[in-house]
Amino acid sequence: MSDASFIGLGSMGLALASAVLQRGHSITVWNRTSQKAESLVQAGALLAQNVKSAVCASPVVFICVDNYETARSILGSQAARELSGRVLVQLSTGSPQDAREMEVWAHDRGANYLDGAILAYPEQIATPQSTILVSGSESAFHQAERYLKVLAPKLIYLGDQVGAASALDCATLSYLYGALLGTVHGSLICESEGISVNDYRFLLPEYSSIVSGEVAKLSQCIYENRFENPTASLKTYFVAWERIVQQAQAAQISQAFPAFISSLLDQAVSDGYGSEEFAALIKTL
Repeated sequence: MSDASFIGLGSMGLALASAVLQRGHSITVWNRTSQKAESLVQAGALLAQNVKSAVCASPVVFICVDNYETARSILGSQAARELSGRVLVQLSTGSPQDAREMEVWAHDRGANYLDGAILAYPEQIATPQSTILVSGSESAFHQAERYLKVLAPKLIYLGDQVGAASALDCATLSYLYGALLGTVHGSLICESEGISVNDYRFLLPEYSSIVSGEVAKLSQCIYENRFENPTASLKTYFVAWERIVQQAQAAQISQAFPAFISSLLDQAVSDGYGSEEFAALIKTL
């Protein structure tokens, strides 16, 4: 019997399985396209002939595929029956509701369930840059912990609320996408005004250190439910942002991003939060 089984060998699944195998654990692997397992087999992994065999091979089963629906489809009725008494660790991408539904599905089949979210790229797995969030059964966590710590030195167990890992992942992605979109629009402003994007690129790291302090302050205000006596009021931010809207209009570039931010700030001011911290926007949202 293997220590753990890995189902799904895309770029992330392959990185996960490789890391655990290289740490000296015995693993069984399965993928729809068996050729993707060749490097692992050459390194000592066992290749299961089907999903059922992969599940039966180990007490802990990791699955990392496109989404939760695909995971349930792959496991199917025959393999699912073999999950009873085993730990199923879901590392596919999904929402908090997906996690809750998958936990019910797993429990109905007698499996102990753990839901995870990977905050890293495949090449970062098993390096100090790798973070994995997990939530769900505490006993499942303890059974899978030795392998998860190989995958992510920054392993964070969030408790038995199974949707917590996915929720925190979504929250982190919200921050990331906002920053990325702002960066792209900032580059567009530079191009539309004939300024080198290279100048903008070199300015961002220094400015980001200032922003990180503001982000920390903002999240603390929300956590403490404290929005009074701001250094700069939400209305001040709104008035300043109107310059971004005006620039987009004058330069005839996309107004989608500026207009979206403007509409939210305008609504918050209309709701009576203009004299409060920027964080008060959460009350409008």
